[in-house]
Amino acid sequence: VKEAKQAAQQKEYTFQTLAIADLFVKHQQDAIAEILVLSFSKNHPDLRALQWLKEFYQKRNDLEKALAQAKQILYLSPRFNYYQEVQELGQQLQQWPALRQEIINHFKWIPDELLLVEIYLDEKALDQAIEAFDQISQLSYYSFKETQYA
Repeated sequence: VKEAKQAAQQKEYTFQTLAIADLFVKHQQDAIAEILVLSFSKNHPDLRALQWLKEFYQKRNDLEKALAQAKQILYLSPRFNYYQEVQELGQQLQQWPALRQEIINHFKWIPDELLLVEIYLDEKALDQAIEAFDQISQLSYYSFKETQYA
């Protein structure tokens, strides 16, 4: 276990860390597997490790922890499919309205992200989608203009 934890501290061992964790799970050593991957992901925010943890918690019906991992994944890599995973978990935990607002507020401060446009379109909130797109367009125009003459 000590050697496995040491390997988890090194970035180049992502695949090995997850493979070792899978072996621990296979041999009913879930707690060791969890510690191993948590230790790795604390030092190296890696989508694969966060996904592994999210799925690990979902299989054990620990939806609170699965949701925490899903949110980290979304914030690290803002994609609509990750948003949907957070939405699904938030709904199961009856936390969705507040969680949705938290996500919207977070991404309003990152105006070059298309995620808000996708969210609003999915919700059929066309005015908000257009407004979010306009903000992205303005930012992109001014950023492009500044880099052309800088």
